[in-house]
Amino acid sequence: MSNKTDLFIIKKEEEEMKKLFVLLLALALVFAFAACGAAPADDATEPEEAAEESTEETTEDTTEETSGEMLEVVNSGWSLPGDYLYYWVELRNNSDKDVLFPSFDINARNAEGTLIGTQDQVLNIIHAGETEYYASQAFSLNEEPATVEIVAKKPADYNIVKPTDYTPFTVISATDSGDNLVGEISNENDEDFSMAAVVVLYKDADSNYIGGETTYTDGLPAHGTAPFSVYQYTGLETDSFDVFAYPW
Repeated sequence: MSNKTDLFIIKKEEEEMKKLFVLLLALALVFAFAACGAAPADDATEPEEAAEESTEETTEDTTEETSGEMLEVVNSGWSLPGDYLYYWVELRNNSDKDVLFPSFDINARNAEGTLIGTQDQVLNIIHAGETEYYASQAFSLNEEPATVEIVAKKPADYNIVKPTDYTPFTVISATDSGDNLVGEISNENDEDFSMAAVVVLYKDADSNYIGGETTYTDGLPAHGTAPFSVYQYTGLETDSFDVFAYPW
């Protein structure tokens, strides 16, 4: 009886040891899987950090600094000899690109700052690094303005183009023949121009511009000349003037 009892106890202890071994083995597997599952979590943060670094680099590389306006009104003036405002402007292209259809606004204000007249003017082209003059009649006014501001407009991206090989036109002669200013312009380029703008700016006794007029002439052949005639009707005419010519 004692032997049987001892044998039963031994077997029971063996079964409990087996259960304990299985339990320990299961716990070991659980810890092993947990460790394997945690590793990818650390790796998952690496792409996020890499993405942040990539974004920072891209932002830094694509940032551009703006240095001044592409089109600048260097100088301007106006007068009111009658009911209509006359103005002149000196416009400069500060870039290394040609600008098609450059434009500017003419804004007249009274002493209170109220806008009493406005107009926009579009030119044909201003070449890279070049300065152009323009003069014309603007709008009628019922009172003399306190200020007249001429402001260059920002050109559209599609009007900013690669610079062309261009030699400025030359004014050969300009003679005051009474009611008209008559002269010739020369084109030293290898291409024909269908039209040219001729700008006349009148000067006072101190050689300051006081106003002017613009006319247009057709057919300016390559390495050729074309005549022009400007009817002087502003009432600002003087014996001293400058004449400029540009493609139109």
